[in-house]
Amino acid sequence: KYFQLAFDEYEAFISKIRNKVTLKTEQILNENAKNNKQVMLELQAKYFLSEYVYSCLLDADRTDATAFKLSKNPNFSDNTELFEKYYSKLVGKLHKLNKNDNSKINQLRAEISEECDQAAERPSGIYTLSASTGSGKTLTSLRFGLKHAKLYHKKHIIYVLPYITIIEQNSEVIRKFLNDNKDDSQNILEFHSNVSQKVADKSEETTNALDLTEDSWDSPIIVTTMVQFLDSIFASGTKHRRRFHNLCDSIVIFDEVQKVPIKCLDMFNEAVNFLKNFGNTNVLLCTATQPALEEVKQKLDLNIDHEIIPNLIEHEQQFKRVEFIDKTQNDDGIDLVLNSIQAAELIFKKSQNFKSILGIFNTIDVTKKIYSNLKNKFDSISDQIKLEYLSTNMCPADRKERIKNVLNLVKEGKRVICISTPLIEAGVDASFECVFRSLSGLDSLVQAAGRCNRNNELKLGKVYLLNMDPSEEHIAKLNEVKTGKDQVLELLSEGIKADDFLNANVIKKYFEMFYSKLASTMSYPTNGINLENYIDGIKNVHELAYQSKRKDASKFEKLTQFSGSETIAKYFQVIKNNTKSVLAPYGDKGEKLIADLNGNQDINSLIMLVKDAQPYIVNLYDNKFNQLFEEGDIYTLCQLGNEVIYAFRSYAYNKLVLGDRKQIEKSIF
Repeated sequence: KYFQLAFDEYEAFISKIRNKVTLKTEQILNENAKNNKQVMLELQAKYFLSEYVYSCLLDADRTDATAFKLSKNPNFSDNTELFEKYYSKLVGKLHKLNKNDNSKINQLRAEISEECDQAAERPSGIYTLSASTGSGKTLTSLRFGLKHAKLYHKKHIIYVLPYITIIEQNSEVIRKFLNDNKDDSQNILEFHSNVSQKVADKSEETTNALDLTEDSWDSPIIVTTMVQFLDSIFASGTKHRRRFHNLCDSIVIFDEVQKVPIKCLDMFNEAVNFLKNFGNTNVLLCTATQPALEEVKQKLDLNIDHEIIPNLIEHEQQFKRVEFIDKTQNDDGIDLVLNSIQAAELIFKKSQNFKSILGIFNTIDVTKKIYSNLKNKFDSISDQIKLEYLSTNMCPADRKERIKNVLNLVKEGKRVICISTPLIEAGVDASFECVFRSLSGLDSLVQAAGRCNRNNELKLGKVYLLNMDPSEEHIAKLNEVKTGKDQVLELLSEGIKADDFLNANVIKKYFEMFYSKLASTMSYPTNGINLENYIDGIKNVHELAYQSKRKDASKFEKLTQFSGSETIAKYFQVIKNNTKSVLAPYGDKGEKLIADLNGNQDINSLIMLVKDAQPYIVNLYDNKFNQLFEEGDIYTLCQLGNEVIYAFRSYAYNKLVLGDRKQIEKSIF
C-alpha cells in the first residue's frame, strides 16, 4: 500500500516537471553549456528527481516491512487539521502573552509576529526573516510555518538549526506552546545525535514504530540540525536518503542560516533551489545577519519579495539594545592586541561596574587561560561573585547543566562572570549586562551581542570587541574564523564604526567580502573534482565533449545516463570525522552508563546503552585523544561490532575540562 502511495506521489510529481528536465544533447555539447543557467537547472533537477524517487522507494520498502512486522496497515495522515489546531493554540497564547506584557520590546516582537502571519499567506518560495537577536524568531517562524501549512496543506514543518544547544532549547519552547508541556514530544520529533526519544511503552512494537518515525522523518514537526538536513540529501546510507522525499511539499525553516558550512554552500543552494522550484517546498531563512546567498557562484533563488520585515533599518533602530565598543585600538588610534592576562585584567576591571559579564573567545586554549587568570583574582571573594567556565570539552549533559546554572544566576541578579567558547553565543536565552567578544566573523559578533541586554533591562548593554594575541588564540587553521576576523578588521579600517555592525547594509557588505575571500572553498573538493559538479552535470559535459571528438557513439548514451549520486554519497561529509568519541563519567548517570557498558555483553542492550550515552560523549581530535590515551587518562571500555567505545578515567574528565591538576577535585559551582 505504501508502495502504491509512493508511486502515485511520484507520478503527480513527475507530471509537474516533465517538461522542465528534458536534456537536449546539442545544448550539453555546446562549449558554453556550462554557463547556460537553464541547462544547469535542468541537469540539477534531473539529479534531485532521481534522489526523490530513490527516497520514495526506500521509505516505501522500509515502511511496508515495518507495518507487516507489526501486523498493521501503514498510517497515512493528513496533518492539516493538526496544524490548524496548533496554529489556533499558538496565536491564542501569543495574544495572551502580549496582553500580560506590554513592554516596548514585547510589542515589537508582536509586530514581527503579525508580519510573519501575513507573509504566510504568500505562495511557497524562498523567504527571509532578517530579525534581530531576541526578537522571538522561534515562535514567530513557528506561527509562519503553521499558518502556511494549514493554508497550503503541507506535510511537515522542519526546523533546521546549526547547534544542538539551540535545538534542545527551541524544542522545549515548541513543545511547551503546542503540547502544553516542554517534555511532551507528541507530533514533535527532536532529531540529532545527542537525543534518545523517551517513550513510556518499551515494547518492541512501540520501539519499531518510533524508529520508523525517526528514520523517515514522518512526523508533523521535526527539529533537527544542518548536518542531518544535508545528510538526508547527500550522505551515504539508506537511513539518510529515505528522508529526502519528506522535505518536499513541506515547510523548511532554517534558523541561523549563515552557519551553513562554506564547503557545502553551493550544494546547499542547489538543494534548496530544487525544493522551491520543483519540490513545492516553502523555505524560510531566519537570522539577525542575513548572508548574501544570492551573491555567490551558485545563487540562491530568492523570491523577489523575499524579505518579511518591510523596513530593516527602522527595525534595527527599534531593536537597538547594545552599544559596540571597539577595543582593537587604543585612544591614540594604535592597534591594540591583548594577551590572556590583559584580557582578564580588563574583564576584572569592568566587573566593578556590571553585575553580569559574559566573555566569549574563539578557542578552548585562550578561554581556559583567561578563566584561570580571573580565578586567581576572584578566589578571595568567591562568595561575592561567581566565576563560571564553559567549553566544548564538556559533554553535552555537563554543558547543559552549567548553562542552566549560569542563566539562573543572571536571572536572580547575582554577580556572575561566565567565560566561554562560542558555544553560548547563539540560541541561548541569556541576558548579561556586558559582553566581551574576541574578534571573529561579523555574524558571530552580532550573535554574541544577542546575549547582552536581551530583554531591554538597561538603556544600552555594552559589547566590547577584543583583538586577541594570535600566539595564544591559535585561529590560523580555523580558516572561516580567521577570514571573518580579517574582514571585520578591514571594515573597521575603512571607517565603519563598530556600533554600525547591526546595520543591514553593513552586514550585506561583510558577507559579500567574506564570500569573495572564500570563493575557492565554497566547492566541496574531492579527488580533484568538486562534488557539486556531479549534481549540475559539468563533469558530464566535459566527458561528453571528449567522447564526441572521438565520435565514439557507443559510449554516448551511457554517459548521458551518468548519475553522480554514488560518488557524492561516497565522499560527502559535513563535518570531517577526525575525532574519537569518549564517554565521560559525569554525574551518577554517566558513571552508571560506563558500569553498564563495561559489564553488559548483550548486543541489543549495548546498542540501547550507547544511544542513551550520547549526552555524555566528548568528541576529541585525534592528536588530543592519542595524548590522553598514552597518558592513561582514556581506556577501552568495550567493543560494539567494529566500533571501539572509550571512556575517561574517573579523574581525567575534570582534568580535561579544567586543565589544572590542582582543580581536578573541585567543582566550578
